[in-house]
Amino acid sequence: MAILAAAAPALIAAAAMVVQRPSIYFDGDPAKDELALINAGHLAQLVGSNGRFGWSHPGPAWYYALEPFYLSLGGHSWSFVAANLLINGIALGLIVAVVWRARGSLLALFTAGVLVGYVALLGEQMFRYTWPPYAVVLPMFLLMVVAAAGAAGSTPAVAAALVVGSYAVQVHVGTVPTVAAVLAIMLALRFAPVLFPRWATSIPAARVSRGRWDRHLVWGGLLLFVLMWIPPAIDELTGHPGNLTLLWTFFTQNYPKHPYVQALSVLGRLVTPLEWPRVGSFQTPDISRVSPIFIAVAVAFEVCSLALVVVATRLRDRFAQSIGAVVAVSGLVVTLSIRDIDGSVYAYLLLWVTCLPLVLGVGWIALIPRLQPRPLGHVSARAPRGWVLLLTAAVIAMSILDVVAFLTLPPVPTAAPDTQTAWALTSVALASEPKGPVLVDMYTPDTWVVAAGLGLQLQKDGRPMRVRDDWVFLFGHQARMTGAEKIVLAVVDLPDSTTYASQHPGADLIGSTDAHSIFLTRGS
Repeated sequence: MAILAAAAPALIAAAAMVVQRPSIYFDGDPAKDELALINAGHLAQLVGSNGRFGWSHPGPAWYYALEPFYLSLGGHSWSFVAANLLINGIALGLIVAVVWRARGSLLALFTAGVLVGYVALLGEQMFRYTWPPYAVVLPMFLLMVVAAAGAAGSTPAVAAALVVGSYAVQVHVGTVPTVAAVLAIMLALRFAPVLFPRWATSIPAARVSRGRWDRHLVWGGLLLFVLMWIPPAIDELTGHPGNLTLLWTFFTQNYPKHPYVQALSVLGRLVTPLEWPRVGSFQTPDISRVSPIFIAVAVAFEVCSLALVVVATRLRDRFAQSIGAVVAVSGLVVTLSIRDIDGSVYAYLLLWVTCLPLVLGVGWIALIPRLQPRPLGHVSARAPRGWVLLLTAAVIAMSILDVVAFLTLPPVPTAAPDTQTAWALTSVALASEPKGPVLVDMYTPDTWVVAAGLGLQLQKDGRPMRVRDDWVFLFGHQARMTGAEKIVLAVVDLPDSTTYASQHPGADLIGSTDAHSIFLTRGS
């Protein structure tokens, strides 16, 4: 029931999307990501989402996770949204399932309540929006709890942490330092009793039920971990240079660092629940303003994390101890990572950090049964049952509120009217042309947003999008022009139309939108 309470809002929202089947015309980043999703359906996507700095995120795990749902739902743009909701629903359910396996149903029920409240505070729209910085939030939450379970003694959880950590890294490169630190602390705590026998006597491993599928889960997880890194490895070996080399070159450059006090202030803002509605809705895009209050919150957060480690160690609770260690290390690494951000510190870059105080809360709640005295008599034995019923009712009520909030969201926004109009003009102009690759020419850099939406519709129409060399960094190597394209579509800002027409006398103006003109040139 706890698993369903956590997962139901996103799953029901996905089902509603399947029923409604809204007409969506993506442009910009969503269109670019759906193009990559289509490539993944042909096993041709080797890297993650393309960035504006000339590199892509490390791997295509997000696309391949979405692909089965996307294809089974027909490969529409609404299918992309529904698939994203399904992935988020699965992540919510898995978080509760891991806590359930680690510490039982009562803590799982509390975790479900934490999650449905978390979704409401950040805003349901964020979990529907198809964007890698949003797609990594719940996987990072899952990584924290599964790493704690692995550190506490579960070998399948160790393998699962490698998979989930790889997934988070491939979706968003900004998680790399934290994921590496979490995996390192997990392995250190997991194998500390082996290296230091006295550790095992002072705080024994948590009791983990051994299932007959454990060995299969471990080997399956390790196999999946290896498979996930094959596409990035192929890109690295065949690229000139490979994407991993580009990432290394970019992040090892020297550029101005943010001060420590600023980094602490950002951490404090992100771990303050009252700030989540703002940081999750772009109301505060740049969160680098230094605030003494948020600095104090960040320090208090680290103190609470370390205090959990100390208290859990004294109470001989490996799971809660591991949560405290994972969260404390994550907070420190996040602070150092914020210092290294190039330019403004935008909220969306670090939105996943908001999960840290919730994981910490799960760790502290896990200690409550150990802090309470043993129940005496029948009256004390009845009391917990009442609290469980009250908690159950509260979690179900919060889950229902989340469901209602998802279902009452405004319709998924279509692309800017320009994109829909541009495609209507283009589809008419190309109706008599044979299917084949189309070179989409962006006359000025700002036209890429509409051009991406136009390219997505061309791709779905059986006319693969091709771009010039200077746009390959954004649309991928598979979109590089070959010179054999018979059709050139140029997207031009409306004020530049006359200039473009004079420079390209062979181009035909097929129509204009409110902001752009579309020119078509037929090759020989």
